[in-house]
Amino acid sequence: MGAHSAAIHAHWAVIESREVVMTLELIPLDKHWARQIAAEGDDSLRASCANYDDVAEFLGESVDAHIALYEETNAVAPWIAYLARTPHAREFVGICSFKGARRDGKVEIAYFTFPPYRGQRHGGAMAAQLVDLALHYPDVAEVIVHTRPEENESVRILRGLGFTRAGEVYDSEDGTVWRWSLQRDASPHMRSAVSKALAALAMFA
Repeated sequence: MGAHSAAIHAHWAVIESREVVMTLELIPLDKHWARQIAAEGDDSLRASCANYDDVAEFLGESVDAHIALYEETNAVAPWIAYLARTPHAREFVGICSFKGARRDGKVEIAYFTFPPYRGQRHGGAMAAQLVDLALHYPDVAEVIVHTRPEENESVRILRGLGFTRAGEVYDSEDGTVWRWSLQRDASPHMRSAVSKALAALAMFA
């Protein structure tokens, strides 16, 4: 294996939730790899999934968006983006990320299912696995998500994971959005509650 291949291979560490029914492989997309993909393309990315041609456009847009995010936040692992891949079919189905490092005990997450794979519970799986990852860090007291101010699939997912609506805020890009919060100390059994919600993801179509 050459030095280039070895460097790329290092990115393919897999984070899996032990509790979620539909487990996705979350493949770290740090700023160095994102910049490399944008500048040179990446044959290993194509070789590591069965649907590259179907999602290349969405991958490209996602990589560009996260390069811009990293320029703003300078985030490092684990507070970065992750490509979501199905473990058996080896298909890229979406991308999820922390929108920066934890601050004052809070982290914000976001997730995006590629259009051809919507309605298959992937959004819920990505959200659940990021919550699970965040709560492994004792100094994370709250996980935050922002959504459009309407009842939609993402809102149903968040409620199922135990999030509660914490008002409205104004976003410079999206306008008025709903703020959702999952507090670690909302219950002495919060991790148990999250685990149960993870196991219930199959109810979200």
